[in-house]
Amino acid sequence: MLVSALGLFAMSSYYMQQERRAVAVKKVFGADYGGVLRELVLNFMKMVAVAALIGIPVAWFIMHRWLEEYTHRISLSWWIFALAVLAVVLMAFLSVIWQSIKTARANPATVLKKE
Repeated sequence: MLVSALGLFAMSSYYMQQERRAVAVKKVFGADYGGVLRELVLNFMKMVAVAALIGIPVAWFIMHRWLEEYTHRISLSWWIFALAVLAVVLMAFLSVIWQSIKTARANPATVLKKE
């Protein structure tokens, strides 16, 4: 979990570096802080949702086939996958929100001057 959280943090940091100029231009044209922050977080969370939509069926299929081989079987419950997705969403949100706040609060003049 720690390694995946660090990887997610690094990926969000890289993504926010790519978006700094676009955010600065939006702020120059009058975008508010909340709207910019919401857009940054939602764009990243969409990627998490797509990963969950792909990962849940694959994980269910692999786990179902693996558990079939045992004589004493347990059933796969939906709440196991829901809990895993909730943990990933929470971890992704916490990783992304700090970088998003930092990017949304950046002074547009400073960001555009560096480019």
